Amino acid sequence: MTVAAKNKTILLIDDDVDFVAINQQALEASGFKVLAAYDSQEGFKSIKAQKPDLIVLDVMMKTVDEGITFAQQLNGDSELSDIPVFLLTSMAHTPQFPTHFDSLFANPWPAAVTYLEKPINAERLVAEISKVLGL
Repeated sequence: MTVAAKNKTILLIDDDVDFVAINQQALEASGFKVLAAYDSQEGFKSIKAQKPDLIVLDVMMKTVDEGITFAQQLNGDSELSDIPVFLLTSMAHTPQFPTHFDSLFANPWPAAVTYLEKPINAERLVAEISKVLGL
């Protein structure tokens, strides 16, 4: 556990309860504080209660674009658009994938956006989060 990680809060938003549980355990073991939400509405409530340092967001939850719609809302909110976001998807990864998703946002994203393909193991997720947060 690093002292730096101990001061960082990660919000996991995914409708897959097992994914959230496994990754919450791994992140907490690495010293992060973890908030969990199982849809975008819960995620928004969590963000308003405590602004996280990074959000891990599934693209497809109850609908195929719930995560994208939620990310667009974050991007359009000047108080929240500075939060780095990891967009997770199980869609086939192509070189155009990030460009395609970037084109869905009206404004350039001021914070880091990282695209990760599911399934992703917990150790890699912790490493990617640590890298983006400069830990």
